[in-house]
Amino acid sequence: MTEHHESQLAATLRAALEQRDRVVRPPRFATMWTERSARRGIGFAWRPLAASAICALVVAGIVWRATDHSAAQIDPQLAHQLSSADYWRVPTDKLLAYEAAPLRADLPSPAGFQISLEESVL
Repeated sequence: MTEHHESQLAATLRAALEQRDRVVRPPRFATMWTERSARRGIGFAWRPLAASAICALVVAGIVWRATDHSAAQIDPQLAHQLSSADYWRVPTDKLLAYEAAPLRADLPSPAGFQISLEESVL
Protein backbone atom coordinates (compact mmCIF):
# COMPACT_ATOMS: atom_id res chain seq x y z
CA MET A 1 0.00 0.00 0.00
CA THR A 2 1.25 3.41 -0.80
CA GLU A 3 1.38 6.35 1.49
CA HIS A 4 -1.43 8.07 -0.38
CA HIS A 5 -3.72 5.05 0.07
CA GLU A 6 -2.91 4.84 3.81
CA SER A 7 -3.73 8.51 4.41
CA GLN A 8 -6.93 8.16 2.38
CA LEU A 9 -7.90 5.05 4.41
CA ALA A 10 -7.13 6.88 7.68
CA ALA A 11 -9.22 9.90 6.63
CA THR A 12 -12.14 7.66 5.59
CA LEU A 13 -11.96 5.73 8.85
CA ARG A 14 -11.79 8.96 10.89
CA ALA A 15 -14.81 10.39 9.02
CA ALA A 16 -16.80 7.18 9.55
CA LEU A 17 -16.05 7.17 13.29
CA GLU A 18 -17.03 10.85 13.64
CA GLN A 19 -20.29 10.22 11.77
CA ARG A 20 -21.02 7.23 14.03
CA ASP A 21 -20.34 9.31 17.14
CA ARG A 22 -22.79 11.98 15.94
CA VAL A 23 -25.54 9.45 15.24
CA VAL A 24 -25.12 7.05 18.18
CA ARG A 25 -26.33 8.28 21.54
CA PRO A 26 -23.59 8.11 24.21
CA PRO A 27 -24.16 5.66 27.07
CA ARG A 28 -25.60 7.04 30.32
CA PHE A 29 -22.42 6.51 32.34
CA ALA A 30 -20.54 8.81 29.95
CA THR A 31 -22.50 11.81 31.29
CA MET A 32 -21.94 10.96 34.94
CA TRP A 33 -18.58 12.69 35.12
CA THR A 34 -19.42 15.87 33.28
CA GLU A 35 -19.11 19.13 35.11
CA ARG A 36 -22.80 19.91 34.78
CA SER A 37 -23.93 16.66 36.38
CA ALA A 38 -21.32 17.05 39.15
CA ARG A 39 -22.84 20.38 40.16
CA ARG A 40 -26.31 18.88 40.13
CA GLY A 41 -25.15 15.84 42.14
CA ILE A 42 -23.96 17.87 45.13
CA GLY A 43 -27.44 19.20 45.83
CA PHE A 44 -28.96 15.82 45.05
CA ALA A 45 -26.74 14.07 47.61
CA TRP A 46 -28.36 15.91 50.52
CA ARG A 47 -31.85 14.64 49.75
CA PRO A 48 -31.38 11.04 50.95
CA LEU A 49 -29.53 12.25 54.02
CA ALA A 50 -32.28 14.70 54.90
CA ALA A 51 -34.98 12.06 54.30
CA SER A 52 -33.25 9.55 56.57
CA ALA A 53 -32.80 12.19 59.30
CA ILE A 54 -36.49 13.08 59.15
CA CYS A 55 -37.46 9.40 59.32
CA ALA A 56 -35.21 8.92 62.36
CA LEU A 57 -36.81 11.90 64.10
CA VAL A 58 -40.31 10.61 63.37
CA VAL A 59 -39.47 7.16 64.75
CA ALA A 60 -37.87 8.71 67.84
CA GLY A 61 -40.98 10.83 68.39
CA ILE A 62 -43.27 7.81 68.08
CA VAL A 63 -41.17 5.82 70.54
CA TRP A 64 -41.08 8.76 72.96
CA ARG A 65 -44.87 9.11 72.87
CA ALA A 66 -45.44 5.36 73.18
CA THR A 67 -43.32 4.87 76.31
CA ASP A 68 -44.84 5.45 79.72
CA HIS A 69 -42.71 8.04 81.51
CA SER A 70 -44.64 7.90 84.79
CA ALA A 71 -43.22 4.42 85.56
CA ALA A 72 -39.71 5.84 85.53
CA GLN A 73 -40.29 7.76 88.78
CA ILE A 74 -38.83 5.96 91.81
CA ASP A 75 -40.69 5.73 95.08
CA PRO A 76 -38.64 7.57 97.76
CA GLN A 77 -39.28 4.84 100.35
CA LEU A 78 -37.99 2.16 97.96
CA ALA A 79 -34.94 4.26 97.16
CA HIS A 80 -34.22 4.65 100.89
CA GLN A 81 -34.48 0.87 101.45
CA LEU A 82 -32.19 0.11 98.53
CA SER A 83 -29.60 2.61 99.71
CA SER A 84 -29.42 1.01 103.17
CA ALA A 85 -26.31 -1.08 103.85
CA ASP A 86 -28.36 -3.70 105.72
CA TYR A 87 -30.55 -4.35 102.69
CA TRP A 88 -27.67 -5.83 100.72
CA ARG A 89 -26.46 -8.16 103.49
CA VAL A 90 -26.91 -11.87 102.95
CA PRO A 91 -26.58 -14.71 105.51
CA THR A 92 -23.22 -15.76 104.13
CA ASP A 93 -21.74 -12.38 105.07
CA LYS A 94 -21.39 -13.74 108.62
CA LEU A 95 -18.85 -16.24 107.31
CA LEU A 96 -16.56 -13.36 106.41
CA ALA A 97 -16.05 -12.69 110.14
CA TYR A 98 -14.07 -15.92 110.51
CA GLU A 99 -10.39 -15.61 109.77
CA ALA A 100 -8.08 -18.24 108.48
CA ALA A 101 -5.44 -19.48 110.89
CA PRO A 102 -2.24 -17.46 110.73
CA LEU A 103 0.60 -19.03 108.78
CA ARG A 104 2.83 -19.19 111.87
CA ALA A 105 0.29 -21.32 113.80
CA ASP A 106 1.57 -24.53 115.37
CA LEU A 107 0.68 -27.72 113.55
CA PRO A 108 -0.54 -30.78 115.44
CA SER A 109 2.21 -33.08 116.69
CA PRO A 110 2.85 -36.12 114.45
CA ALA A 111 3.53 -38.27 117.51
CA GLY A 112 -0.07 -38.14 118.66
CA PHE A 113 -1.37 -38.55 115.15
CA GLN A 114 -1.67 -42.26 114.50
CA ILE A 115 -3.34 -43.76 111.43
CA SER A 116 -3.67 -47.46 110.87
CA LEU A 117 -2.86 -49.09 107.57
CA GLU A 118 -6.54 -49.77 106.86
CA GLU A 119 -7.45 -46.12 107.42
CA SER A 120 -4.68 -44.92 105.16
CA VAL A 121 -5.92 -47.10 102.29
CA LEU A 122 -9.42 -45.75 102.61
